[in-house]
Amino acid sequence: MTSVLIFIDWFWPGYKAGGPVRSLLNLTEQLSNEYAFHIVTRNTDYMSSKPYANVRANEWNEIRKNIHVYYISRDHLCRKTILSFIRGSYDKIYINGIYSFYFSIVPVYYSRIYRKKHMVAPRGMLSDQTFSAKKWLKKLFFVFCRLTRLYRKAEFHATMERESRDIQKNLGIPEKNIFLAPNLPRKHLPGKLPGREKIPGNLRLVSIARISPEKNTGYAIDILRHVNKGEVIFDIFGEIYNQEYWKSCKHLIQDLPGNIKVTHKGSIHADNIPELLMDYHFMLMPTQGENFGHSILESLMAGCPVIISDKTPWRDLAADNAGWDIPLEQKARFGSVVKHCLDMDHEKYVKWSAGALDKARKFFSNKQLLIDSKKLFQ
Repeated sequence: MTSVLIFIDWFWPGYKAGGPVRSLLNLTEQLSNEYAFHIVTRNTDYMSSKPYANVRANEWNEIRKNIHVYYISRDHLCRKTILSFIRGSYDKIYINGIYSFYFSIVPVYYSRIYRKKHMVAPRGMLSDQTFSAKKWLKKLFFVFCRLTRLYRKAEFHATMERESRDIQKNLGIPEKNIFLAPNLPRKHLPGKLPGREKIPGNLRLVSIARISPEKNTGYAIDILRHVNKGEVIFDIFGEIYNQEYWKSCKHLIQDLPGNIKVTHKGSIHADNIPELLMDYHFMLMPTQGENFGHSILESLMAGCPVIISDKTPWRDLAADNAGWDIPLEQKARFGSVVKHCLDMDHEKYVKWSAGALDKARKFFSNKQLLIDSKKLFQ
């Protein structure tokens, strides 16, 4: 059985780092019948110093069949520790992320030095949206990578064509060294259509994403400013990534009409998302860009149509009665769609809910997804 060594900053049972954790968990669960995965990560969650309660630090933990995780404690995290894994007998090394010193840069460097076959998955970290934060520091890093030829021996995993172009542009990686494989969904298929009720004049919206400029939380709140009838509840789940940005969001909330109630509900574990979504009519997430959008797929799986931007792989949703993907320049259209959803009766809503679930089922039935993912480790 092919053995794969994986590096990632944060992993299960953590969830606060969002998409990359879910992407890797789905990938390893889907392929664990054919590959043996050994994952090296921290023993704390994103933005937390508290160790996980139910894992053993600094030793291997088997969390699923053929999925082993080594949770490094802070006092053991050093280059020597990372090197000890690189020297092991693995068929391939798979590195998640770009900027992490211990879980990306050091593994790439030692993999090159010791001539180990390795692949890097940027996980959306090279997109224009994420690049806008600490822009000059990242530019210097890219110059460093080119001068040192850090990625000279590396292969890259892109989940979509746009990410492949970002890899070529920012790191100078030739197209022949980039493998295209979309992210995989959860292993379990979507279930039955939920029985939530939709009454005209009543609307429950949800967002599941970290609170940050890239996720456009403030934009989503501002959309509701002109919805001055009915009763609208908008619950936001996610880690507050940027306190100053959240402060500006709270000012927007204060200016909303009295019929709109916006509440930050804090973080939610990924395992609890499917059940949570049963309480909402639509997901509202006008993100500035998604490499995949796991929460979008989760919403579709729950028969909860989505109102999102056109900056994700989920397109042409209205044609399938699964939701709307709207250009961010058309803010008024977002508002019109929300009002349309507010006025929607139960009979019409059931059609949209069924369309969302059908969209998810079609995605799950695409066998090419598994084929493309297996090529990453061959």
